[in-house]
Amino acid sequence: MTSYIRTHAIILKKKDYFDNDRQITLYTKNYGKITAIAVGARKIKSKLSGELEPFCISDIYLVQAKNTKIIGAENIRRFSAVTSSLEKIRIIGFYFHVIDTLIKDGHPDAELYDFLKNMIEIVEEDKVGLSSALLKSFFQLRVLDMLGYRPEVASCVVCSGVITNGYNFFSPQKGGIVCVYCQKSPKDFPSSDNAVKVVKAFLALPVKDIPRLRLEDALIGEFRTIIDEFYEFRR
Repeated sequence: MTSYIRTHAIILKKKDYFDNDRQITLYTKNYGKITAIAVGARKIKSKLSGELEPFCISDIYLVQAKNTKIIGAENIRRFSAVTSSLEKIRIIGFYFHVIDTLIKDGHPDAELYDFLKNMIEIVEEDKVGLSSALLKSFFQLRVLDMLGYRPEVASCVVCSGVITNGYNFFSPQKGGIVCVYCQKSPKDFPSSDNAVKVVKAFLALPVKDIPRLRLEDALIGEFRTIIDEFYEFRR
């Protein structure tokens, strides 16, 4: 059965498809991730090509049958301040990679769409040079949380005892903090009290408050290690 839909979409990536077409990966507010073919988009005179660039939001017209095809597109917002900065391109490209890796086609999530859009805007508007490592790890943490993978940092994941200040460990495999009495796996690694506090705080932090974040480099590095290892076990 053929159906026609229209939706706003963040363009995640594109790649050549046969001689004249392109395969476009979109993240939409109403339909989740969609992989679609833009027929003829590689042709010089194609009206679609300029409307389906990464780092843009476009109004997309699709026809869904055996394959999903893009039959019309109009760019409604270009994140021009992103494309003029190599570092910002890398950060947003990382966001897109996380979404593309963790999200399957056809699972709508308006909250995740808004979060991605807001995080792009924060990077675009950044004038003080926010830590790219901090932005990337914050993004990973919150996306995993929205997908149901929240790291346990209030109690030991083995004995359920309340975590107290002291010598604790993080277990990527078990999904959270392990107290010193339960730690046995060589894959668990020590986590400072401050790093645990950062994870707790970032799970609740409003996105609009990110530009005010200031952490020491060593603490950012520890936070990133926790989130990277947690992410790898759940990707």
